[in-house]
Amino acid sequence: MCTFCHQPYSCFCSEQKFSGQRDFINSMKQCVKDDDMHHLKQRSISKPLFTLSTLTVSCLLAFNAQAAIDCSSIEEWNSSSSYSGGAQVQENNIAYKANWWTQGQSPSTHSNASQEWSLLDSCKTDGGIGNEAPTVSLSSPSASDIITEGDTVSITANAADADGAVVRVDFYTNGTLIGSDSSTPFALSWMAVPGQHSVTAKAVDDKGAETTSSAVIITVDAAQGGNELPTVDLTLSTNSVNIGATVILTSVAADSDGTIDKVDFFANGALIGTAATSPYTLTYTAAQSGSISFFARATDDLGATSDSVISQLTVSGGSVAGNCRPDGLYQTEGVTVPYCSIYDEDGREVMGADHPRRVIGYFTSWRAGDDAQTSYLVKDIPWEQLTHINYAFVSIGADGNVNIGDVNDPTNPAVGMEWNNVEIDPALGFKGHFGALATAKAKHDVKTLISIGGWAETGGHFGPNGDRIADGGFYTMTTNADGSINHAGIEKFATSAVEMIRKYKFDGVDVDYEYPTSMSGAGNPDDIIFAEARRPYLMRSYHELMRVLREKLDKASANDGIHYMLTIAAPSSGYLLRGMETMEITSISIMSISCLMICTEHGMNT
Repeated sequence: MCTFCHQPYSCFCSEQKFSGQRDFINSMKQCVKDDDMHHLKQRSISKPLFTLSTLTVSCLLAFNAQAAIDCSSIEEWNSSSSYSGGAQVQENNIAYKANWWTQGQSPSTHSNASQEWSLLDSCKTDGGIGNEAPTVSLSSPSASDIITEGDTVSITANAADADGAVVRVDFYTNGTLIGSDSSTPFALSWMAVPGQHSVTAKAVDDKGAETTSSAVIITVDAAQGGNELPTVDLTLSTNSVNIGATVILTSVAADSDGTIDKVDFFANGALIGTAATSPYTLTYTAAQSGSISFFARATDDLGATSDSVISQLTVSGGSVAGNCRPDGLYQTEGVTVPYCSIYDEDGREVMGADHPRRVIGYFTSWRAGDDAQTSYLVKDIPWEQLTHINYAFVSIGADGNVNIGDVNDPTNPAVGMEWNNVEIDPALGFKGHFGALATAKAKHDVKTLISIGGWAETGGHFGPNGDRIADGGFYTMTTNADGSINHAGIEKFATSAVEMIRKYKFDGVDVDYEYPTSMSGAGNPDDIIFAEARRPYLMRSYHELMRVLREKLDKASANDGIHYMLTIAAPSSGYLLRGMETMEITSISIMSISCLMICTEHGMNT
């Protein structure tokens, strides 16, 4: 009979020690046989013998845990090849199985839950010994640390791998992933929230093996005392003007126990501008006659707000605001937007007598004709059936601007490529899908928009080699690591988006941000490192993003004589929408169209 083995490929059977895989297997077969025979002969003492049988099986399982798969007939993964569900490949001496059709997604970086690949095992080496799991332990925080709500806690881990390298350490609180680090020292900053928390770290080595550390239980005390509200006032350069004149709004704001994050200015309850640095001023152009009520709202570094007293402005003269503006649509103060360029006098979008309702289609950027079976070009669009086409997708580049790759590359499908039987007006000065769309829409009276984001490009973009680069996208462009609004990032992005639609003859911007919700786990799993820590603050930043985009589009509309649209793709999932309940009416009125994504309710294949 066998006693439990403590080393790989070694077990004591009949007091004889066997080493090596082949001897171990033979010994285990004999061990199981002897154990079973002994069990049959002595049923009266079955309980102790059942324990021995369990130990024997445990020994066998210990062997299997160290075994490796024979990869001699498994092909190496190729980034240019496509794989169907169930296909097996190897990469870096690790075997993987495809969960569904995939191309270009590296198994070593796409084998987590809900991703394209599943890890099978390490490949067998000459010695037949499998991969040794990494080691990991938490070096901070400790259970004795005194932590208060709002403190920034440094979570650090020591991780090593005896037969390879540690490629990533994931950090968890209460079983929820809060971030990852792929280089030493493995560390993460976490903003403390009240309560007791279990902190763990999981190390992943270069062959896919994982080890989770022992948990450290920490207690975060609630902050004592309340945050002092900021103070704010508002003065106008004058209290009476004629229509078309400008007024300077000036606010003095201070915070006794912190700093001022921003000052927002409101006219008749609608946000008209924001100042993020002192002196807090805004120039307002009177666009309509009557009495206008202004106030300023100061926000401090902890999110507390205070409003100034109301200041009144009397505007004399007739209205300069044009007709055709749809009821409720946000209008940028001081800008004469040519709404009649796309709306009728009742504010309804003009789409032709044969299109009483909007029919919106998404034209995908990646089906560029390189594969005849999956090719779908501009000439294949049923133009007569559509009113709007969203080009999916444009991403946010590493520099924070909208991104379609190298615009000087003749193989760029967006602006460089050409195809047989696809008409592109040479006078445009650009080719690709953008040139084909601009040429065709003029003939069919269909509006086109760039759709920014999507599942794969909300939190990253694709590099020149086709690999996805997860660098934050919408999450970091709108929201800083401390939760504050990234005003500079939003300004840069919005400016580049408006420049793109004007250059390439689009009719507006569609924001497909998946997702600015506070609900945990939403969106692409590859983006968790950026999204999770920012979730409580995403909607506030989303409001600011939409406001800045609308104002920049309105100003461009006034200059170009055409109203540029701003639309969104919004989730229909109840789970996601529960984390978006703070969406302000102002943000909703900013949009020309809001499209519900049915795929969030019924799955990605609907």
